[in-house]
Amino acid sequence: TEYEIDRTGVTTALTWTVGAHTVKGGFWYEDNDFNHARRFYGLSAAAPQRDSLEFMRDPFFTQWHVGFNTKTTQFFLQDTWAINDALKINFGFKSLNVQNEAKAIQTPAVLAEGKIESKDSFLPQIGFNYTANDESELFGAVTENMRAFQSAATVGPFSTSAAGFDAIRDTLKPETSTTYELGWRYNTGTLQAVVATYYVEFKDRLLGIQNGSGIVGNPSVQQNVGGVKTKGVEVGARWQISPSWSWYNSLSYNQSEYQDDVVDANGVVLAATKG
Repeated sequence: TEYEIDRTGVTTALTWTVGAHTVKGGFWYEDNDFNHARRFYGLSAAAPQRDSLEFMRDPFFTQWHVGFNTKTTQFFLQDTWAINDALKINFGFKSLNVQNEAKAIQTPAVLAEGKIESKDSFLPQIGFNYTANDESELFGAVTENMRAFQSAATVGPFSTSAAGFDAIRDTLKPETSTTYELGWRYNTGTLQAVVATYYVEFKDRLLGIQNGSGIVGNPSVQQNVGGVKTKGVEVGARWQISPSWSWYNSLSYNQSEYQDDVVDANGVVLAATKG
């Protein structure tokens, strides 16, 4: 399976300070051309025929060759407000738009072609940092995010047939999450520690649904299969025993639970994953 990526773009930001406020705004634009191919080559069993760091040449069969283009545009604006020497509030948002397009270069006509878009004009974030004293501080945040669709022939919405893509392109939703985090940091120079707890709500989870028996090689179809709720705690500590030696240890706890069953287009349960 061969990959060729050619991408160009620009990212820039501007920061300005007004009194107790530090305001920052910026954008990111990227144009990504991705050629994805599945090719077969003949090799001699007697001796190596090529350098292992070079691409092969002259395939005897190309199963598919698809060209993908992904255009990403993101704008963000945020403000860090220093209420006093101890407390800072950070709030802002980003606006994200990702356009994915697939065109067949050398491939059977049954593979997916066309366009699909992920966009959310308002993904907010708000957080705080409170310095209790010279050694310890509290922090927390609430963040919304979105995962854009993938452009590839083997994963994502284009990894299906033309008919399968036409069936999902107008109804498929990108995965989203809302994350809540609260924690405490401690630093005396020789001892550093952190305790953080988090809660995440995932929505519109994407799953590649298999059609028929796996050995037949039928294309999969992407489907939104509901949400997942995750909660956890992370604890870490680093002790500088001497200038040459330090000791580090961490502990984490995580619990995730599916919120929905996987169902087909008629509502029939394919996998009872809820709970």
